[in-house]
Amino acid sequence: MKANSKSKGSSLVPVRTWDVPVRAIHAALVFFVSLSWLSAEAGFQNIHVLSGYSVLILALVRLYWGFVGSTAARFGSFVRGPGVVLSYARQVLKRPGIISAGHNPMGAVSVVVMLGLLLVQPTLGLFAKDINGLHSGPFSHLVSFRTGRLFAELHHLAFELLLIFIALHIVAVVFYVVYKRDRIISAMISGYKDLPPEFDKGVSFVPLRRAVIALGITAALILFLHFLGSRL
Repeated sequence: MKANSKSKGSSLVPVRTWDVPVRAIHAALVFFVSLSWLSAEAGFQNIHVLSGYSVLILALVRLYWGFVGSTAARFGSFVRGPGVVLSYARQVLKRPGIISAGHNPMGAVSVVVMLGLLLVQPTLGLFAKDINGLHSGPFSHLVSFRTGRLFAELHHLAFELLLIFIALHIVAVVFYVVYKRDRIISAMISGYKDLPPEFDKGVSFVPLRRAVIALGITAALILFLHFLGSRL
């Protein structure tokens, strides 16, 4: 999407930027990642497995939406090369700096990494084996004990990395809200972001039913694989 360095003193208007699927997936991931963490700490394995499946389904739908979704949701609209990211980083302390309709180049890196971890981490958990066998993943019987323990260690490592990036994400959000006075939290809630009027012409939206269909198909596929794996 377009970006420019127009100052905050210029005329800004609310522009619809974030579609419902992006905002809903974002909120749902916050809930289910938290639930996965808490249920693992409390030893509630059934809840942990269900929340892990939910995280995986949401991450898969977000990956799909990154290619076919609305303008701000598409990876092609915000993922940039190292040169652009470094250029943005050099001026990040300027206020207001470059205005982006969607994710800025630095934020895009965080989005891609966290999405990757949200796909990998629950997938590893499906095959993870607990030492005493009480908290093993639903597909752990398909791999050897040694392989299952490796998956378990990688599962925990991926979660530690995810926590680091979540913390960095929270720090970045606070920085943009407090220092740069960018209302990115309200934008993710309402879908509208304060932008120069010309940005409105560069935003297009995809029917919500496509995301609903993708969610249903993905959930059905994961459910099918679960029952198939339990019978192997």
